[in-house]
Amino acid sequence: MNQMISSVRTFTVAATLTLFLVAATGSVGNGQHLSLDAAPAVMGSPQALAGFRGQGDQRDADLYPTVAFDAVNQRYLAVWQSVRNANSRSDGFDLYGIFLSQHGTPIGSPFRISDRNDVARSSPPTVVAANGSFVVAWTRRGSPCRLSVQQVFNSAARADLLIETNETAHQHSPSLVYHPTTNRYVVAYVAGDDYLPMKLFGTSSADCGDSAGSSSTVNLLTFHFADGLPVTDEELTVSTGSGAALRPALAYNGALRHFFVAWEDRRNAAGDQWHFDVYGQSVSQALKRVGNNFQLDSGGRYLNHDDSATWTPRPSVAAGNKRFLASWYHKEAATDAELWSLQSALVVTDTVAVPVFTVADMTFVDPPDGNAPTGFAQSLYHPRANEYLVVLSSHTQSLFGYFSSVRVQRLTANGTLLKTDGSIQSTPGAGYVVDTALDDQLSIGAAVNPVVGTDTGYLIIYGRHAPGQHSQDFDIWRAQMLQNHLPPVLYLPTVFNKKPPLID
Repeated sequence: MNQMISSVRTFTVAATLTLFLVAATGSVGNGQHLSLDAAPAVMGSPQALAGFRGQGDQRDADLYPTVAFDAVNQRYLAVWQSVRNANSRSDGFDLYGIFLSQHGTPIGSPFRISDRNDVARSSPPTVVAANGSFVVAWTRRGSPCRLSVQQVFNSAARADLLIETNETAHQHSPSLVYHPTTNRYVVAYVAGDDYLPMKLFGTSSADCGDSAGSSSTVNLLTFHFADGLPVTDEELTVSTGSGAALRPALAYNGALRHFFVAWEDRRNAAGDQWHFDVYGQSVSQALKRVGNNFQLDSGGRYLNHDDSATWTPRPSVAAGNKRFLASWYHKEAATDAELWSLQSALVVTDTVAVPVFTVADMTFVDPPDGNAPTGFAQSLYHPRANEYLVVLSSHTQSLFGYFSSVRVQRLTANGTLLKTDGSIQSTPGAGYVVDTALDDQLSIGAAVNPVVGTDTGYLIIYGRHAPGQHSQDFDIWRAQMLQNHLPPVLYLPTVFNKKPPLID
């Protein structure tokens, strides 16, 4: 695998904003400002969480983390991909995990989740909490690739299990949610031979096909566990356009009692594999489409100066109070510049165009020469604060190569950007820096701890270069952002009282 250092030109980025925490009271609606309590947030110092080293090569890489919080046992499970068991360049990843307390401190040691090194190298895993346990889903390499799943109760070894689908083509890129009322899991995934994988250290890893001329669809599937085995209930094809549909993001809204899924879509690409729009679809909890696919963004062409760039829209979705926040990267080409921004939209159940607004701006003065960065984003909703948090990766360029940063931006429930003192932020910035001086292979995960009387707030985890180690040694790091000065509880999550929110 290639070194990650590349020669680049100068870079200009919008000024970094400070971070704040607000709590909302009063009604929520489009066009309304919220009454804010400017209680401060407390961002903890970044700390190393887990990692493997000693091989002196790419087997020391720990990448693509994700995390979930179990409110019943008040603990997190962080999951990531590791190459430590690979015997050759053709081997895949394994999944490893570690439990963390509500305070974000490790409980025990990292443990192996997958039971063989055949996890697809460019399809990040997904994890959800399910009333006392966790479920992890990922892509298993093969002919074709398949969806694997495992229940995680503790660090004991368990066998990988396959989710049965009606598809015969590759199945990959899962996004998993849990429906607490029906005790069912719903996974959005891609079915088809078009994969457009991320480049790992500049090296292609097309584990599940990479045929830009073929089509692929976004599907939903519900399943449950019986005698420890996953049992498929229903399936639904969500995307209805021709061409490829890739990288879905799924969320369930208990107040609306339906799902929303967003994805990258090539139906308008006219054969250009780097042309992506962003589409969305509302789905009832009975797994029926509500209306039709609708376009969130006509994103255009995402090809960079070098085709190793894989920074595509990468949508994320969070379920808020009677609405969803969908977020994605948008790219515009300008003279001697590449204008990147993180865009968002608030969606209820409408299948018509919804207003789009900018969350963060990033500007490359010149197109980069060589291996271009990869962008990731995740949207979260905190029910006690009644607000969203968008976690994103951003990049700078220097004479020494790419340096990345983990950033966050807060939004009110109606999508208004906010500053530290709780006042309205009038223009988009670049977000608040959680950690910086990272490298170009940066991916992120985040989870909400909404429990009253604990370290309520967010746990953010990410892959970063291991200090003092060789260039391909990556570890998993964490940072906790606390919000212990919230006003009285507006409503509790569904897992606690089985009721919808009290405020509209």
